[in-house]
Amino acid sequence: PGDEARLSVLLHNVELPAGEIAADLSTSGGLSIVGPTRLTANLATGARAQPFTTLRATEGGEGILRLAVTGPNGFRVERESHITIRSSRPRTTEVAGIELPPGVELPLAVPADRFVNGSWRATASFGAVVRYDAAAMLRAVEDFPLACLEQSASRALALATALAEEANPDRSIRLQRAVDAILDRQRFDGSFAMWSASGEAQQWLTPYAVEALLRARTAGATVPEGALREALRFLDDAIEDTSTETPEERAAQAYRLYAMALAGQPRLGAARRLMEALADMPTQISRAQLAATFARGGDTVRAQQAFTAALATTGRRFWSFDYGTASRDALATTLLLRESGLLADRLTQAMSVLPGADFTPNRSSTQEQAWAVLAAQVLGQGMRAATVAVNGSALPPQPVVVTALTASGTARNLGTAPVWQAVSITGIPRQALPAAREGFRVTRRFFALNGEPLNLDTLAQNTSFILLMELRSETNDRHEAMITQGLPAGWEIASRLPSGDIAGMPWLGTLTEVDSQPALDDRYAASVTITQAQPFARIAVRLRAVTPGVFELPGAEAVDMYRPGVFARQNVARITVQP
Repeated sequence: PGDEARLSVLLHNVELPAGEIAADLSTSGGLSIVGPTRLTANLATGARAQPFTTLRATEGGEGILRLAVTGPNGFRVERESHITIRSSRPRTTEVAGIELPPGVELPLAVPADRFVNGSWRATASFGAVVRYDAAAMLRAVEDFPLACLEQSASRALALATALAEEANPDRSIRLQRAVDAILDRQRFDGSFAMWSASGEAQQWLTPYAVEALLRARTAGATVPEGALREALRFLDDAIEDTSTETPEERAAQAYRLYAMALAGQPRLGAARRLMEALADMPTQISRAQLAATFARGGDTVRAQQAFTAALATTGRRFWSFDYGTASRDALATTLLLRESGLLADRLTQAMSVLPGADFTPNRSSTQEQAWAVLAAQVLGQGMRAATVAVNGSALPPQPVVVTALTASGTARNLGTAPVWQAVSITGIPRQALPAAREGFRVTRRFFALNGEPLNLDTLAQNTSFILLMELRSETNDRHEAMITQGLPAGWEIASRLPSGDIAGMPWLGTLTEVDSQPALDDRYAASVTITQAQPFARIAVRLRAVTPGVFELPGAEAVDMYRPGVFARQNVARITVQP
């Protein structure tokens, strides 16, 4: 919205007598004509002309452009084109929550005026179990633009819940896609790699992927028996072959044991050996997974001991090995305790320290979002169902009730106990977020193919040029970062430059090897790994100006995919493509 593009109409008098050929243009929806709406030319037979006007996007959504061409001898032909209008800015989510007392009606406010028309989706969720918006978390993990092993498994884990079925009618299709993405990363030995099957085996993420596949299969997804059998065989071999001398080995071993138990194949002997190092288990989730292994294997005494140790282990820093945070561990520990049926007197206390209303998609990772959705379902099982009416219509009682909203409305609590009401809206904000950064610094430069700096206001149609983006970490830590640059409507990606030194372009410097570059048409995105030894990344892409006009250029962004509080964001600008 707000962009203007040169709209040319090629008039070719193929066989009509000489005379005036006229093209009448009209629009509806989010489009308007800025300039003449009638384009004419006097053409002899066989002659051509290409008059033009300006097409402006006034609002997001869909616009319709209609063309009626008339000529001599009563000639007339009409055409219309449906054009999608969207911004390449990143989406954002707003969540508002409040307690809805029994018998009380409260408004459901959807702040649609703060988002580009046609870009937003809103839901209301009601549940007496958790205080965060599980439906918003589900939408966030689904919409994440990349699909590494962790992100694909997190997507499958969330979509395997009943909450996903309520929130999305085509849940089964999306779930199967997530499962297929996991399987695409299975290696020859049964383990899973991060980005492709040719990558290095992931010791913690492999059992995470197995858990996602098992829960997805229970939810109805198709998981080939051969693939699952090979994955379980890899875990079984690793359980016997791996030492537990380091924190990483102990954390991975706990997850392997739990994944095997979840598959109905508990390895209690190995679990007892790991139990001897219970005090040295590095995280709350690893202790809880060991406890859940014993619970599924029928060793109640050891399960209770390990759960007690897990509940006493609160608070932790981010650890890149297991992508975890204190919030993720609290969610996972509580749901594993609930599934075990043990220590019922401790469950309420565990739930009381779960993340609250300030736990939102913008402040959470895909790992946290997946466990948040799963916890909302597991903890709600057997609990009091929420009974609410939205806009006067009663919804089926569920532990977590989710309904889509197309506008503001009202909700009434028809039950006898308070429920938590949350309204979330995800879309492209009308006002771009201002430049900001925390821990990252991102820069971009544009060059002509000869290395000369480029003036974006004098860029001519059909010009190819280079975008060079640089990311620097200021944290002295490891980061799995995503870099994105939204494309103006008048630009397109011509090619992505490989890592290393580019022949004929020494001015680029040495480009960083990226982990992934998805094929997106409205933005350039790449994932890179930043380390203490290499706190800097440089990537480049070849672009081409294709459509004359005036367009918005979104700011470049970089964010740690698992610590969204580490980020950098530039301001938006406007560029011109000359005809």
